[in-house]
Amino acid sequence: MNQRLTQGMNAVSLLLIVLAGVLTFGGPAEARITEEQLQTQNTPEMANGIVDFLNTYHNVGKLILHVSNRGIFGTSGNGQLANSPSAQWPPGATQDYLFAAGLWVGGVTDDNDTLVSAAVYQSEMWPDFFNPLETMYNTWEGRPGGLRNTDDDGDGQIDEDEIDGVNNDPWNDTRIDEDHGAISQQMFRCTYYDTTNF
Repeated sequence: MNQRLTQGMNAVSLLLIVLAGVLTFGGPAEARITEEQLQTQNTPEMANGIVDFLNTYHNVGKLILHVSNRGIFGTSGNGQLANSPSAQWPPGATQDYLFAAGLWVGGVTDDNDTLVSAAVYQSEMWPDFFNPLETMYNTWEGRPGGLRNTDDDGDGQIDEDEIDGVNNDPWNDTRIDEDHGAISQQMFRCTYYDTTNF
């Protein structure tokens, strides 16, 4: 199999910019939430050493949507997610408008075999549950350290430290996630793979 294809299918690192600019019906002033609100309302909680991603959702504007670090948007009828919004509009309504949506990654190998990994229905996308840094990261435009195309930390580099809980600067400045480029009113970032076996 082509090495680039293998690498591309092995690690899917995706910015989950959950339709913030397209499906968010509220204006910028109305949509702003404080960092404290974001951390208390939208941070996964630990349960038996595993992060509970059932409580992570896009909650800026007038459309609320469950998102996960498995490449899935919406609840897909999952009983555990019965209280999670699945394209709920307006917020607080009892009607959801999405069953499920998800990422599909496909490619053709050197010997013309077609391979596809699907997040929805096949459940082939998973984070590394043994790596505590592979969680859902939340940010937004204007957050300290998150100005796009700006040298937020004064080191001469622009947006070099993606939001992932790791010091990504090549010179090891000991700071974490201090210069990333947030590009919407609410942005999620996570890493998941299609090679995890259960």
